[in-house]
Amino acid sequence: MIKTINDLKPGEYGKIKELSGDKNYMRRFMEMGFIPGTLVFLQKKAPFGGPLKINIKNYNLAIRREDANMIYVE
Repeated sequence: MIKTINDLKPGEYGKIKELSGDKNYMRRFMEMGFIPGTLVFLQKKAPFGGPLKINIKNYNLAIRREDANMIYVE
């Protein structure tokens, strides 16, 4: 089942399937390590629609929920 990073629960892993959005968006996130086939771990969701704390390629990163909705995982 394909879902977005935002659909993961804290403590869950997802394997990046694809990115959506315009070319500049996709390039920016691929430079940060969001490459199809890469595992991502959702560490924490901030309350009230705040950012998500994730771990990808052994570094921690906070991304906006709007951005997380454009990164599909399985």
